[in-house]
Amino acid sequence: MRFGLFGINFGACAEPATAIAVARAAEEAGFDSLWTGEHVVLPDPQVPPSPVPAWVPFLDPVVALTAVSQHTSRVLLGTGIIILPQRNPLVLAKELTSLDVISAGRLLFGVGVGYLEPEFRALGIPFEDKGARTMDYLRAMQALWSQERPAHEGRFTSFSGVDAQPRPIQKPHPPIVFGGHTPPAFRRAIEIASGWYGFAQDVDATAKCLAGLREAAVRKQRPAAFGRLEVNVTPPAGLPDADTVKQALRRSGRRPAHPATASRDTRRSASLRRRGRKHADVTTIRGALRSPSTVAFGACPGIHTSSSASSLSPSGQAPKPASALMWPAFSMRTSRLPHAVASSSLRFIVA
Repeated sequence: MRFGLFGINFGACAEPATAIAVARAAEEAGFDSLWTGEHVVLPDPQVPPSPVPAWVPFLDPVVALTAVSQHTSRVLLGTGIIILPQRNPLVLAKELTSLDVISAGRLLFGVGVGYLEPEFRALGIPFEDKGARTMDYLRAMQALWSQERPAHEGRFTSFSGVDAQPRPIQKPHPPIVFGGHTPPAFRRAIEIASGWYGFAQDVDATAKCLAGLREAAVRKQRPAAFGRLEVNVTPPAGLPDADTVKQALRRSGRRPAHPATASRDTRRSASLRRRGRKHADVTTIRGALRSPSTVAFGACPGIHTSSSASSLSPSGQAPKPASALMWPAFSMRTSRLPHAVASSSLRFIVA
């Protein structure tokens, strides 16, 4: 199991200095990846299913990841997700290639079809055909990335007689992670993606999504070149209470663990340093996750402080830290998946 950190481009991390500090601390602490969210515009006032109020600042995912890539060297850089039908596919392919080159091949291309009709309406993009448009755009991007003489003929975009250099560092293109919680999203993940991404999924919701992936794997043939499907999950904002975690652990047959304390984390950090392993101590991460006006949207495993996006206010008042418990129960499901869906690794992208 690996851990990623979600929200490196919005909230407090829309401030570049904060994002860079968080990225450095996350890499030092051993995080596997940093992830962005995306909304070009948001309904104002907020209406369901909009995830956050319109006053929450969002940096462009590619711009934000490019910035933090220059202050990190190992951590992967994921878009979680880019709303593809809202983009020009060739322009986006160029932007993502540039990020992959500048970061020395660390991009994870998370993609989704989108779900906010007011956002599509404001951008002048038809909401009804977003799924078909996404697939057409994705095939066009793959052609530009991988074909010697790129050409694509599709319903929504077509081109030939052009090229775009350089090509991505990763061959034939950066790994594609398909997001979504619907049967079409599950089918797309099985058929065309290296991984699946579930956002704001608790234990029960994740179990339903994994069941959907199992069903899709039975109905659709997964290309052998993709290997096993990687499962990426961001739990809901905020933290589960102890009873929820204990219940999930009991279902998985695991024994609940006591929540670690800051002193135990500090002792573990010291122990790892004595053995020559890098590990950021508690105060380093806590300091990185705070800015003068607010608290970054993010929880660090083993640090046990977090803040919920929904609990931040325009006044800049930070919520009280909440004690955190790890969510190892998510991993209990992977061993029960068919080979095509069983993940070689499970990644939590904490928020």
